[in-house]
Amino acid sequence: MKVVIQQCFPGSVHRLCGWHLCTNATSNVKSPQFTKAFKKLLYIHYNFPQWYDRWNALLQKFDLHSNAWVNATYETRGQWAETFVRNNFFGGMSTTQQCESMNSYLKRFVNCKLPLREFIRHVDVALYNIREVERYNDYISKNTKPGYPSLSPLLPYLRQLGMVLTRQVYHMV
Repeated sequence: MKVVIQQCFPGSVHRLCGWHLCTNATSNVKSPQFTKAFKKLLYIHYNFPQWYDRWNALLQKFDLHSNAWVNATYETRGQWAETFVRNNFFGGMSTTQQCESMNSYLKRFVNCKLPLREFIRHVDVALYNIREVERYNDYISKNTKPGYPSLSPLLPYLRQLGMVLTRQVYHMV
């Protein structure tokens, strides 16, 4: 995946999913205390010396210097630790946001007891609903104007932004 992302989007950063990292931490180290400390290294922005100090303390505390998964994960720290990815643009997505939101959305449509044919039909319905919401939002963005604060000195800029941004992004600004 990393190679394809670099080919299609040169100069982009492939950020690893925090949810998957934590799941793998739990299954590879089998210590809830480790996973809790690992999450802090994943999500909290430390300066570099602090991060390295905390990482080394984690290895010491849980005696993980020879753990293959821990060592391999350390080598990819530039793709998951907030300390290292902080200055990159990710379009407002957190490391778990996309995975978690899709999982929680699909859970409303499928369950583990469905036969394969029904599972596929339910996933198709879920994807259809996602596409319909996206089409509606595109329609609104292309055919309406956002409300502008009338007394704002930024009104000319807000109007220009309203013409080029989707409504969802405009309201985030």
